Amino acid sequence: MKNFLLFSLLILSKIGFSDSPLTSTDFYKAYSSEEMVIHVQERGFDQYFVEFLLNKRKDPVIKIAAINALGWGQSTYIQEFERYLLKNRSGLQPQVFDFLRSTEVSDEQKGNLSFLKGDDLLCWAYLQAMSDYDNPEKALYAAKVAAEREPKSMAPAVVYTLIAGQVAFDSEWCEVYNLGVKNLKNTTYKNDTLKQDAIQIIMDYLDLYKTYCEK
Repeated sequence: MKNFLLFSLLILSKIGFSDSPLTSTDFYKAYSSEEMVIHVQERGFDQYFVEFLLNKRKDPVIKIAAINALGWGQSTYIQEFERYLLKNRSGLQPQVFDFLRSTEVSDEQKGNLSFLKGDDLLCWAYLQAMSDYDNPEKALYAAKVAAEREPKSMAPAVVYTLIAGQVAFDSEWCEVYNLGVKNLKNTTYKNDTLKQDAIQIIMDYLDLYKTYCEK
């Protein structure tokens, strides 16, 4: 028992320094030579970047890598993205973002999601979560829908795993690890796969929680 407590304290210290699933998985480093990743690090969230996110022909892996490179804690990012979505997605209404942030969505509200493309939901969910990482549940529904729309795509699965892991971070640390194993290790994806180095960066952090599944 004493040894387990000492080990737990060691893990806690590591987790304390590395913070949380959303804020401590810098997988953009595997894409450091990508033009858009370099751009956001130098210029931040600007129109050029938003146009990249809204372009359905652009690689969703690079989209989420660039969002990852932006960092966390900037609420203006999600506000700006919503403004551009409303401007560029015909029929989209502002209230769609309110119910996306809710934990319960009615069937009538779900119909409004047809105005958003899969990558729109993917990027919105990740930006929302990174902007307000203390309330990841507000991004969980959009991340889940994005992953369900593209079950063969790895990019939405990564974003869902990180957001769901952030939600579990407050209550069940074993689940943080299990989400990574299920979605990133034990599932094969046909499209939009991340580099192995990027997956390893994520799993190196999520693996810290493995010990909480061994009680």
